[in-house]
Amino acid sequence: MSKRISKMLFSKERVELNAIDDMKNIANSLKKDYEKQSTELKNLKNATKQIRNKFVKITQDAAGLPKLYSDTKKKIDELGVDMPNDFRKNYEDASELQQKANDIVGELGRIDAMIQSL
Repeated sequence: MSKRISKMLFSKERVELNAIDDMKNIANSLKKDYEKQSTELKNLKNATKQIRNKFVKITQDAAGLPKLYSDTKKKIDELGVDMPNDFRKNYEDASELQQKANDIVGELGRIDAMIQSL
């Protein structure tokens, strides 16, 4: 075989070997990136669950507000004194926060279900 043909064959083999190395490097990089993002997704799942649980606690803590408000208002009326101005306002503010927390719990539940399916 001539030197020229020999060089061409060697060059062709080197190109094929480079393609194999490139494929291996790309596959390894993809695997590394996938594993990193899978870890991030797992962290997101855990964070979403923890946040949802905290908002559930808020709604549970606020569940007794209507009865507390009603009982206190009844006692104030029985005593014949004026209800403090901020009492009703505080109740309304807390009730609004409870409703927002309920909405967030629902949204986080949907997000959690979507993430868990991945």
